[in-house]
Amino acid sequence: MDFIGIFSDINYSSFVLVFVKWILLALAVSILILILCYKSGFFKRNTKTARYLVKAYFILIPVYFIVFAIKYAPVRNLQYEINHSIDKHKQAITNYASDVAGRMISDSLVMQQSSAQDMVNYFLASVPKSADSDSQNGTKNFFHKYLISIEQNLKFRFLVRIAEKVLVSNASEYLGLHKETGKSLYQTKLHDLIKKGQIVEIFKKELNTYFSHYYRILFILFLLGLLIPVTEIILSRIFRY
Repeated sequence: MDFIGIFSDINYSSFVLVFVKWILLALAVSILILILCYKSGFFKRNTKTARYLVKAYFILIPVYFIVFAIKYAPVRNLQYEINHSIDKHKQAITNYASDVAGRMISDSLVMQQSSAQDMVNYFLASVPKSADSDSQNGTKNFFHKYLISIEQNLKFRFLVRIAEKVLVSNASEYLGLHKETGKSLYQTKLHDLIKKGQIVEIFKKELNTYFSHYYRILFILFLLGLLIPVTEIILSRIFRY
C-alpha cells in the first residue's frame, strides 16, 4: 500500500456530520460568549454611533466562529479517518515499511554511512520515484499534488526516525555487544521495530505532526482575530465613548 492508497478507505460521508456538529458547536459557543459579554456590560456604549457599531458583534462573532469551525472540522475528521485507515491496514504498512527500511539499512552498510540523514538521503536518491510522484499530467488536481508533497516529506521524516532509533539503540548497547557485527545489530533492532509494531506508530506520529502544525497555526490566527473585539472593548472603557 502506498501513501495515497491510505485515502481509499476514508468515509467521506462522515464529513457532512462533522461539519454540522462543529458548526452547531461554534454557533453555540459564540452565542454563549455574546450573552456573557452583554450581561457583563462589555457592549454598553455611551455614544449613539458606538451603540450601533457594537451591534455588529452579534453577527460578526458567530460568523467568525463558524468560519473557524469550517476550517477546523474537515482537517480534524481527515486526521481521524487516516489514523483509522492506518490501524486497519497495520500489517500491510508494516510489511511495506519493513521492506523499505531493510533495503535502506542494507545500502547504508555497503556505503559505510552512519548518519541517519545520510542513510535516508542516499536511499531516496538511489530508488526511482513512485508513479504518483512522477506523474505531471494536467488531470492531477491541487489536492493530489499536495498529498504527494506530504508523502515526500513524510517519507524522509519517517525513515530518519527509524534510522535514528536503530542507531541510538545500537550505540547505547555497543560496548556490551563487541562480537556482533554492524549488520546483525541493524537487523536485530529492525526486527524489534517490526515485531513490536513500532514502525506503524512512528509513521502515525510523523503523519500527525503535520496536523499538529496546522492546528497550531489555525488557533493562533483565530486568537489574533479575537484580539480585535477585545481591544475595542478595552478602548471603550479607557475613552468612555
